[in-house]
Amino acid sequence: MTTATDLPPLTHHEILALVEPFVRAGHRPDLAGSDRAQRRVVFHPQTLSADAQAQALPLAPLTQQLVLEQPEPGRCRLTRHVRTAHGLQARLELEGRSGAEMLERLQALAPAQQFRVVDGTPIALHQRLPAPAQGAPQPPPVLREAEAGVAGLTLRARVSAVGGYPAELELLRGDGRAPHLPDDLLAVLGAPWSHLTELQRGWIGTIALRGEEPRRSALAQARLEQTVAHLARTLAEPPQRFHERHRRARWVVGLRGTLPVLVGLAVVGAALYAQRLGPEGQSTLAMLANATPPLLLMLLFLRKEIPRIGLPRVPRRPAPDAWTPVDAG
Repeated sequence: MTTATDLPPLTHHEILALVEPFVRAGHRPDLAGSDRAQRRVVFHPQTLSADAQAQALPLAPLTQQLVLEQPEPGRCRLTRHVRTAHGLQARLELEGRSGAEMLERLQALAPAQQFRVVDGTPIALHQRLPAPAQGAPQPPPVLREAEAGVAGLTLRARVSAVGGYPAELELLRGDGRAPHLPDDLLAVLGAPWSHLTELQRGWIGTIALRGEEPRRSALAQARLEQTVAHLARTLAEPPQRFHERHRRARWVVGLRGTLPVLVGLAVVGAALYAQRLGPEGQSTLAMLANATPPLLLMLLFLRKEIPRIGLPRVPRRPAPDAWTPVDAG
């Protein structure tokens, strides 16, 4: 496959041909910031007008910057970076055969649509805009990543391009914070949300997703917005409120991992009962001994992630200062 490094650098005339439709639309190329060897043209950042849509969001002023690449003849890639006043940046990528065609598709999606705002918290979306089929309307963007700042923490999500795999979450500690979050902080939202696993820099978890595009991206975005709303509300309140509000859900989460253990106990109980039947139960006992292990393994491998297996856990109240900000020093 031919790459940008296998081709000669962009010539002056090639750059002029590539940027011509963008210049007509008011975008000024930044030749000093461009990389001719990588066949990449960067445009000067633009501060967008505070139109009605952007005014409705706590994002303005928005600044956008376009990056145009031609990795091979006849194939172009356009990326629009949109930055909020607080530095949160969203990205939209699309490919096409010409700059004019890509610019037309790009302009149909307003820069403010690269963000979502949940309870005052902006979420930056990193998306890919698929090429429409011949004569078909433009498909909606495909969500690949997202980022949001929630209560001093940074939430990052990555959506796999492979269907059936969950979205990966990272909840990173911010400066001056040393919170102690319960591992069922997100799992109380429902079965799609996994437990949190604590690492040195924060926590990781997953959100289960089903279906194909565009339903998969819509589901990922909806569950991500639900996650942000839950985090913003929970971390703004005393830790005891989390336990009081989600007491029942925490018990359900605590018992969820015992299901494989209960299945194992049921198999042992069935085997003991078969032994009591004497010779007539020997065939049943042999069937259980031979069929149960491969069946359980098959069910395990059918899952896209390893389930948590253990004994029932009693939900404990978080400490009163579990997520109280702590000075970095």
